[in-house]
Amino acid sequence: MSNCGALPVCDAIELMRIRIEPENLITLILGIGIIATGVYGYHYMGLFLTAARQTSGTVVEVIYETGNKKGRIHPVVRFKTDEGREVVAESDQHHNLQRGETVQLLYDTRDPRQIEITTLSRAQNRRLLFTMVSVGFGIFVCVLGLGVIKIPG
Repeated sequence: MSNCGALPVCDAIELMRIRIEPENLITLILGIGIIATGVYGYHYMGLFLTAARQTSGTVVEVIYETGNKKGRIHPVVRFKTDEGREVVAESDQHHNLQRGETVQLLYDTRDPRQIEITTLSRAQNRRLLFTMVSVGFGIFVCVLGLGVIKIPG
């Protein structure tokens, strides 16, 4: 208990005191890890986006992940780099595309076989969204670990 008496400032200081219980330490560490993942994701995606160029390409083949036509589709795209080099590359992500479709894509200038079927603005928005969700959720988990928010139960 505080020696301040009934002063409002002392009550506020008493309310702001945070104690970390040993069982909440794991929750706090988890929250910090989630925040770190968001920051690392922002950095990692930024490395690709810094070297990326946007162009259009044509789907020349579709590869089914499971071997049958009910699985996820990974399109193979043919495009030209800014230097005029023709490249054929498979997308790591699945997209519901058919042979002959024209798509917007980003390619890594250091390794043009590394592609992402999207536009530069969408990729930047996805980077920002991933980071904001990760950091926001990480902060929420940290607040839970600090015991500022109590979940009944």
